[in-house]
Amino acid sequence: MTAKRFMIAPFEDGLETDVKPWLISDSAFAKLENAYLYYGVVRKRFGGTYMNTSINPLYGQLYSRLGMHIGDTDGSGNATITTIEFSGGNVGQLFGVGTQTTGHEIFTITSVVAGPQPMLATGAGNGTFDSATDTVDIVGSIPNAPVYWYPAFPVMGLPNFISDPNTDEELFGFDTRFAYHYVDAGNGRRWERLGTITFNGNDTDFFWSINYRGALADNYLLFTTNNVDNIVYWDPSAVTWNNYTRVYSNTPGETIEGCSVMASFKERLLLFNTLEVVNVPPLTLKRFPNRIRFSQVGNPLAVNAFNTNTTPGGSFLDLPTTEAIISVNSLKDRLIVFCQESTWELVYTNNKADPFRVQRINNELGVESPFSTVLFDKAVLGIGQTGIHACNGTNVERIDEKIRQLIFQINNDNDGPDRVYGIRDYANELVYWTYPDQQDNPIFPNKVLVYNYRKGSWAINDDSITAFGNFFLPQDLQWQQVQIQWQQANFSWNSASQQSRFRSIIAGNQEGFTFIVNADVSRNAGVLSITDINFATPNIPQLEIINHNLKAGDFIYIENVFGVNVADFNTTIFQVIGVVSDDIIQLSRQSIGGEQYNGGGVVTRVSRINILTKQYNFFQQDGRNAYVSKVDFNVDRTANGEIAVDYYTSTSNQSLVTTGSTTGTLLGTAVLETTPYLTITYELLQSQLWHPIYIQAEGEYIQIRLYLNNDQMFDPNIAFDDFELNGMIIYAEPTSTRLQ
Repeated sequence: MTAKRFMIAPFEDGLETDVKPWLISDSAFAKLENAYLYYGVVRKRFGGTYMNTSINPLYGQLYSRLGMHIGDTDGSGNATITTIEFSGGNVGQLFGVGTQTTGHEIFTITSVVAGPQPMLATGAGNGTFDSATDTVDIVGSIPNAPVYWYPAFPVMGLPNFISDPNTDEELFGFDTRFAYHYVDAGNGRRWERLGTITFNGNDTDFFWSINYRGALADNYLLFTTNNVDNIVYWDPSAVTWNNYTRVYSNTPGETIEGCSVMASFKERLLLFNTLEVVNVPPLTLKRFPNRIRFSQVGNPLAVNAFNTNTTPGGSFLDLPTTEAIISVNSLKDRLIVFCQESTWELVYTNNKADPFRVQRINNELGVESPFSTVLFDKAVLGIGQTGIHACNGTNVERIDEKIRQLIFQINNDNDGPDRVYGIRDYANELVYWTYPDQQDNPIFPNKVLVYNYRKGSWAINDDSITAFGNFFLPQDLQWQQVQIQWQQANFSWNSASQQSRFRSIIAGNQEGFTFIVNADVSRNAGVLSITDINFATPNIPQLEIINHNLKAGDFIYIENVFGVNVADFNTTIFQVIGVVSDDIIQLSRQSIGGEQYNGGGVVTRVSRINILTKQYNFFQQDGRNAYVSKVDFNVDRTANGEIAVDYYTSTSNQSLVTTGSTTGTLLGTAVLETTPYLTITYELLQSQLWHPIYIQAEGEYIQIRLYLNNDQMFDPNIAFDDFELNGMIIYAEPTSTRLQ
């Protein structure tokens, strides 16, 4: 019987786990990991690039990390700097000396025992750090160069600040202790500390920030809160942070000290889930989790802006529920208020004396993760206890029916729901939510849920991101500003994503790194710093990477390692063979002897594409099994790429490629090459290629897996190349009737 051809294209449905694999649609996938649907094709996951980089190997990682200028070396390259901001120091913190013209030297803290402890050094200089006196001492480094400190605290917020409507939005950043802004520091664009303020939150106390007016309508301020410290605001005219404590009554001592979230609505500043001092007496700090306080119309800096006993003044209302307010977002002319298990609307009454009322939209569905809400024109999305919800102002409903069990895989330990963070990628029409997967029980998020809102499709990436933000390129991107090879750049130089003022997505991680999320780049950024390497056990070096968030079996790419007999680490992919602790991993490497690590090394996560199709049987309605002889794959042409193809029959998970290799019946290599066949005329000139894989499998169902195998993962030319699947043609014919 002649095989029939079945075209699977375009791909429209993405990841679907709500039913068994044989019941999902033909263009859906039982697994879609580190790949996603993009306008009908399956595309490799987004990559990452440093915020700033150059041909200097240390430049990119330093200028893309939250840090602060703390002093300068003298003419001999010496500097002694003491500051309470070090606060005893932490292992893994760095000091960088130099500029993009002089080059850089990195000093790494490996011990915080009292007394001057030697630091690792990548250059000719030497350095010590004394945790008892909070002193760093650098000798013989680069002369007359700036010294920067990199605290390596988790990134906890990346808001934009509009200081002037005629200029670009500024990018601010927060870690657990300090505020930063991304500016031209005179020797390259980089992060610099913003003001002298310090915070006291932990790694779940993210910063909620809003742009709002000051005393005058044309004064621009940034209000921010981490739900632990006092509310503060940045005043660009005074170039300082200001404490925002306001009285709310005429009773002495009664003030608003903090809140969990904020919003501007109907010319007022609104504070939700407030922390207030009440005079009961005595003065007591008390949380009002269901409270909404709103200021007077106009100037929020007035002493009595929130005072309920003055006119003008503010007022408050409490939601008629014991639930805490978790998040808020505006929707057209409405303000949507989310609690854990309910959703409310703040209604404007047009009565200045009593301006607001609340009404319940849904009493079952709410939001559990404060920073998961993402605004659209017709709805606000958010992640709750029971699903991913969309509120359109009149109703709340789940939108994650295709992956309805995934929401329950968010890790509840280590305050996992508080760590979920979402953002909308307008250019690619995607939403990203970073979350910790309960199966791995991590502290920090280790997955990114990708939602194609145009098609309603889903996918999952492996990544460790704590916060997202928006970044507007200050100038057109130039080739020397990208740390990737040209084969890894899947874009043209006139691409909109490379132009100045393009709205890019920026991400931050648990080590204070920031990087640009770029769907047109096929490798990740090196955003994990190697603090130290222990060579005590031959052939099994232990890498100290603070809060690495890796697990055994993961693949990593290492760069910029300085030292003695360690050159083979650089530009090499390794597999993690063991996890000793949250800060230490083990690799397999042939020992050379006499190794010494001097610092500078960074680690890039190498993501394994793993795609599992539907269980196909095109003769299911006839009660017949199916025989598949061949599959033609339409892929985009690449420079070095390939991907492994495996397949399974019926509902078995037994690899037939493995079985075929063992028995000697395997046809071909089971490798789908995305490079042109040299024997095929004109393939070198084609942008898309049709390449076959011969499988010869028979069963109740045939299921196809496309993935990077271990050999491919160890090869940077393959692992970092692009992959796009445009369609498949499956050659199948019916076989036995199961009813006989």
